[in-house]
Amino acid sequence: MSRREKHLSGKQRSTLAMVAGEAYKRLKQGLSETADEFRRTEARACTQQLKNAPPEGWTISEAPASAFDTLFAHFKALKGDTDVALDYHLGPGTEMRNALHNITVAERAAGVTPAYTAAICRNMKFGDAPRTPKEAKAVLIALTKKAEKDAKLRAGEEVEA
Repeated sequence: MSRREKHLSGKQRSTLAMVAGEAYKRLKQGLSETADEFRRTEARACTQQLKNAPPEGWTISEAPASAFDTLFAHFKALKGDTDVALDYHLGPGTEMRNALHNITVAERAAGVTPAYTAAICRNMKFGDAPRTPKEAKAVLIALTKKAEKDAKLRAGEEVEA
């Protein structure tokens, strides 16, 4: 975290702790850790990939204010509120949400799984998934090209390498 970046506010920390507690209550039967350990472990795992994060990630008390949306969406998803998490993280009907939907449609058309798409993203140095509409468009183009190439192969046409 840079020197100028502020930590989460008290209100943000308490909101995250509340949502993390609700997620723990939902999942606790399959867990061997306490609520506090769960909250720390999940927060660290969720924030490891964020910009300027240490390799082990941040706990809620260590996290910068810019990590709130990511943490909130993560704990909401763990709680089972996946629609709320997606809406909160991406916003309803955003360009990114539409791009992700188009990627899902292209996966079906290309006959590939989300794991294949994740491999494309990693090859393009995007991590496991596109994070911006521009990255999503590049992934969508790659999937569309694969679907077109496969269709030509099925039709017996010559395909460029």
